[in-house]
Formats: sequence, structure tokens, C-alpha cells
Amino acid sequence: MATATITTRDGLRLELEHEAFGRRADPAVLLIMGTGTSMLGWDADLCRLVTDQGYRVIRYDHRDVGRSTKIAMPGDPIDAVLSAFGTGDAAPPYSVRDLAADAVGLLDALGVDRAHLVGASLGGIVAQWIAIDHGDRVASLTVASSTTCEPGIGQPTAAAVDALLAPAGTTLPEFVEAQVALRAAIGGPRVDVAHVRAQAAAMWHHAEGPQNRLHHLAALVHAPPTWPHLGEVEAPTLVVHGAVDPVVDPSGGRRIAEGIAGAELLVVDDLGHDLPPSVWPVLVDALVRHLRAAAART
Repeated sequence: MATATITTRDGLRLELEHEAFGRRADPAVLLIMGTGTSMLGWDADLCRLVTDQGYRVIRYDHRDVGRSTKIAMPGDPIDAVLSAFGTGDAAPPYSVRDLAADAVGLLDALGVDRAHLVGASLGGIVAQWIAIDHGDRVASLTVASSTTCEPGIGQPTAAAVDALLAPAGTTLPEFVEAQVALRAAIGGPRVDVAHVRAQAAAMWHHAEGPQNRLHHLAALVHAPPTWPHLGEVEAPTLVVHGAVDPVVDPSGGRRIAEGIAGAELLVVDDLGHDLPPSVWPVLVDALVRHLRAAAART
């Protein structure tokens, strides 16, 4: 793993932890993870399945998670999140478009002119904004388990919201058990508990403690809808969604696919809001076909 230094448009200096798999000369695939989740949400074995097909895979920690820069926020961040849910009045410390700009800054730091984007959940929203605001940097777009941020579209169940806001634990054993409980609540019948335990322990050691999901949640609930801008997206697009996702209702994925000309929609049976090993063959096969088709168009 390595650290890249970027400077935001507000003059903020960020250190973004990242890891690359594969050959530098191969086409770049940038993996963008979801709310409060480090790059380890993209399992290394999953990354290698993609590099085996001739791609350079880059995963990274957003600001506020993993080993990347943590952002200070005055007051109790849970107050900001709950206020944002209730009234929309609380201002987040940064926006989803700021997170999109961070990703582009990372590409700059790594000398990558264009990349295939793969974003999951919040990462899928970030990927949409990269394709909207920085379309010249996008070779293709893949959006998984995500939405357009419109009212009434892709909404979570009440139980999923409760699970996401549950305490993450303050010790390694508590954190691992909290992750098992979370994924059991949102992951659907494909959840692999042994894999979740191993991944959670690795995430804890990677970040040296629990993640702060609250800043990301604050940015998420304030996120502007992407729908009015999806017609501007020219990148070939694949949308992947679990049929039983309780965090982002499948209407979110359908809406994205409706908004981007020529987008392909893949709905995976029995998949919730998760990336368990059992779905990797389906995901990698669809992704590689998509990347190759996108390259053939240029």
C-alpha cells in the first residue's frame, strides 16, 4: 500500500491511502467503496480476479476512513446526521462531489489519464458524479448497489437504517461481531459469515480502530440528485444491483440505468447490500465483458 497527497479545491491537503494490483501498463480500474468502509471492502482476491483479465486495479481509502486523512468536525457528528435526516439543515463537512474530486485527484497523483470506474453504494454515487463532472477521465462506468439520490427512489428499509446506525464497537471483538450483525441485516441470503469475520478483522487492523461512518452519512443525506445530469454521461455504463438489497432498493439501480443512454442493468438474485465471494464470478464476468466492450467503442 502507498499514500498519495492531493490538494482539494478548498486548499485542504489530503493523504489518500491506496493499493494497486496488476501491471502499470494495463488499463486502470478504480474501485470506489461505500459509506464508512475502507478499501478492504474490495477484497484483494476479487481485485486479482480482475487483474488476471489484463487490468490494473486501484483501490483506495476515502477521506475519513482507513488510513486516509480524517476530517475534524465541530460538535457531535451524530447530531449533524440526525438533523440532516430530520430537517436537512445540518451542513456536512464535505459533499459527495468533494469525494468525487478526491478520486480524480488520486488519478492525477498516480498519473492515470482515464480509468474505468467501479463504485459500490455511496461509491456508486461518487462514481456518477465523476462521470458527470469529469467525464473526460472516465473510460467506463460501473455502478453497484446505488441510486440517484431522488426522494422515493432507492430508499432503505427502516431495519436497514437501524442496522447502519448501530454502534460499531470499540474493541476488535466488538467490531467484528458488529460487522457480522450488520451484514446479516443487509447482505441477504448470500452472506458468508466466515468471510465477514476475516474481512472485519483486517479492516480493524488496517484502520487501527472503528471507522467514522457519520461524516459519510451526512454527505449522503445531503447529496443532490444525479438524475437531472445522467443524460450528460457518455461513458458506457453497467448497473449492478442485488434483488433483495434493503439499503438501496433496486429502484435505485433501475433509475440509474434509465437515465444513462445505453446502460446495461444486471439484477443479481438473492443478493443484498454486499459483495460476498459467491457473487464474484458473476460480477467479474459481467465487469470484464463491459470493460472490453467499452474499449472496443474507442
